[in-house]
Amino acid sequence: MEINVNNLYKKLEEYSRSDYYGFHMPGDKRNKNTTGAGLPYEIDITEIKGFDDLHHAKGMLHVYGNAAVEKAFYDAVLIDRFQVHPLDDAVRFIRLDPFVDFMADGYHIIPIPADHDKRETCLIYLIEKDGKCLLYGHDTGMKLSAEAWECIFRHKYDLISLDATMGMKQIEGYHMGLLDDIAFAEMLEEHGCIHKDTVKVINHFSHNGEMTHQQLEAFAMEHGMVAAYDGMKVLF
Repeated sequence: MEINVNNLYKKLEEYSRSDYYGFHMPGDKRNKNTTGAGLPYEIDITEIKGFDDLHHAKGMLHVYGNAAVEKAFYDAVLIDRFQVHPLDDAVRFIRLDPFVDFMADGYHIIPIPADHDKRETCLIYLIEKDGKCLLYGHDTGMKLSAEAWECIFRHKYDLISLDATMGMKQIEGYHMGLLDDIAFAEMLEEHGCIHKDTVKVINHFSHNGEMTHQQLEAFAMEHGMVAAYDGMKVLF
């Protein structure tokens, strides 16, 4: 099916200039004095019938997470406004526990305890499908438990994506920096977990690292890695 994007945008602009006022977010959403003339917030597709309707949703949205995420989920969906229209037929939460694997849309996933916020059981993920294996190592430091390393070392990876929040800096746990990423990859190589074609991605950048993306790309290229960017797709 072809969609004329320019025509769709034109229709949305016409709708925004109409005398119809949506009450989805009263006061601000279509007020250029507060949103700024260059921002598209006045084009509010949530007020168009069928664009924002969970009451007759098709299919089920599954939300996966630890106990802390589970509490936040139910704190949100059990508020009074949803009592009239329960979301049970539209969204469902699935609690994850360390090392308890599960299937999601054909993906085999193993949650592994991370070195992150000690107030909750944070997780990184080992993901397998169609004979390929990916290690998703964001929001973690290097001080993983012995059980976590043992689980990681039992697999061979076609792609690893590692937390590089701290840039060239290193801290005691919580996040990794670029030097940690190199050490992590070297440990995987020593245990025979990566091969010559394994894609090594540095990811999860932030202001804490105090590096431009150009600097991250240069570092990645020098060390046989790839610096992630928004919208990046990797075939492996």
